[in-house]
Amino acid sequence: MITCDPIQWPEKGYVHCDKSEFVYGSKCTVKCAEGYELEPKPTSVPYQIMCDKSGTNQGTLDKAIPQCIGEILLDHVI
Repeated sequence: MITCDPIQWPEKGYVHCDKSEFVYGSKCTVKCAEGYELEPKPTSVPYQIMCDKSGTNQGTLDKAIPQCIGEILLDHVI
């Protein structure tokens, strides 16, 4: 069975996978918390990463894990 290492959650984001084990062919969706967005910007939504295989039948991710970036705006009380 070809497996991939679990995807590390981006800071200020989360990952949801379609299977309990990250095996060849399974997909994980990466999302950001409210007020943050994926960087680099995804070409498709939702941003999914698939467990693929290399030429030597080793588990590999088909895309890089994005970061969640954004600014937290604070209300100022006068």
